[in-house]
Amino acid sequence: MKYLDSRSPIGVEYKFRGNENIIDGDVRMAKEKEPKRKPGVCIPWEEKLKELPELSGDKELTRKIWEDIDTLGYVYIWQCLLSF
Repeated sequence: MKYLDSRSPIGVEYKFRGNENIIDGDVRMAKEKEPKRKPGVCIPWEEKLKELPELSGDKELTRKIWEDIDTLGYVYIWQCLLSF
């Protein structure tokens, strides 16, 4: 076994805390998961559209209004988290 100094082994693999590995002094993160939602979205329009009955009006206008309202909810949640 090689030693950097009298106390530190080199070439030994250490593993700890789930996502992090230290190998020869390098910190390597596990592959990150793809987020389920885009930033700024609580409930995506595609998900909400499945819950709604068939739309008879302008679908693009309905989508825009939903995304605007959903963004307000997202901003409200973040404001509450950051204020306290």
